[in-house]
Amino acid sequence: MQFFVGLMVCIYSSHQLLRSNVANLQSTTFGAMQAGPIFSFVPDISSAKGAGSDIIKLLDSTPEIDAESTEGKIPDEKTIQGHIRFEGVHFRYLTRPGVRVLLDLSFEMEPGTCTT
Repeated sequence: MQFFVGLMVCIYSSHQLLRSNVANLQSTTFGAMQAGPIFSFVPDISSAKGAGSDIIKLLDSTPEIDAESTEGKIPDEKTIQGHIRFEGVHFRYLTRPGVRVLLDLSFEMEPGTCTT
C-alpha cells in the first residue's frame, strides 16, 4: 500500500509576502499535524485488505464435494438402521491446513441412542 502526501503551497505577491509568512507557516504546520494521525490507520487498512482478499479467495474456491449434486446412490429409508461408526477420523479446514481440528476421532452410535 502506498501513500502520497502533498502540502499546498500558496504563492503571494511581494507586498503580501511579509504579512502572510506567519500564516503560511501556521497553515503548513497545522496541516501536517492533522495529516499525521491518518497514518495510525495504516495497519488496520492493511489487515482489512488482507481479510477482504481471503474472503474473495474463499468465495471463489470450488469444493471437492458438491453438496447439491443429485448423482450417486440414494439409500432406501426402510433399510437404514441408524448405526454410525467413526474410526480414525482426521479433519482440517481448508482455510487453515496446518491446524488439525479432529485427530484420530473414533466413536460408535447404536440405533435409538443420542448424544449431546
